[in-house]
Amino acid sequence: MKQSVTVFGWSTIIFSSVLVVSQLSNLLISNSIGEINGLLAGYPGLKTGFLDTMTKMFEYNRIWSIYSVFYFFGTLIGGIQFVRLREIGRRILLMASWVGIINACIDTTMSYIFWKDMETTMSSIVGGMGMSLQQLNPLGLGAIIVGFFVWVIPSIGIIVYLRRPSLRTQMIQEPR
Repeated sequence: MKQSVTVFGWSTIIFSSVLVVSQLSNLLISNSIGEINGLLAGYPGLKTGFLDTMTKMFEYNRIWSIYSVFYFFGTLIGGIQFVRLREIGRRILLMASWVGIINACIDTTMSYIFWKDMETTMSSIVGGMGMSLQQLNPLGLGAIIVGFFVWVIPSIGIIVYLRRPSLRTQMIQEPR
């Protein structure tokens, strides 16, 4: 069992570290793209339809990235404590897995809303040119569904693993 703790703990540490760095770089990119809003402020007529949808999507992405930095920093701390066989690490990772399921629901809902809004906007643009957008519809929805399961399936597996009685007995209980 100790080997599974080491593998799972270090995998969590590495994965969380990569995602914290990734989300921080995403924030830098989205901040530079956010400067476009300042340019568009002088042209209010442009900030409708497609550009309005894009602006909302970038704002959501920025908020999600900030949240993700804190979320994955928490899982990083949990992973470090888990490798040290501390009960608090197991609890942090268990809580993060439950939150991950909630994240999947929120992100899937928001992604669907943005996808539908973008689809409506793009259909009006492409439809005006006599083209059809039917080929892209399944691709976007499929990506949203796959993203949901990419969050949920690992979260459920981690919950099952962390709730094993044999794992709980290995963890060091902190004095109260």
